[in-house]
Amino acid sequence: APGVPEPQYVAFATDDLVATAARLRAAGAPLLPMPANHADDLEARFDLPAEVLAAAREHGLMYEEDDRGGYLHLATEVLGDRVFVE
Repeated sequence: APGVPEPQYVAFATDDLVATAARLRAAGAPLLPMPANHADDLEARFDLPAEVLAAAREHGLMYEEDDRGGYLHLATEVLGDRVFVE
């Protein structure tokens, strides 16, 4: 919409984000790159299993916690100048 100045997003859920991330990368999806120290920051802030940290490093996954628990997610770069997918 021309009246919306900020990019908007569309979110999808998956039962296996690691497999989804691997398939997206293999297909050439423009995934948002994470800084090299992102997983180190996650390790310092949260008590995450080693396999979750390894997946975050390998696939550029993000991790958040809210009142319902923790969750992994990833995003594409902004597509065009209007939307990204999470």
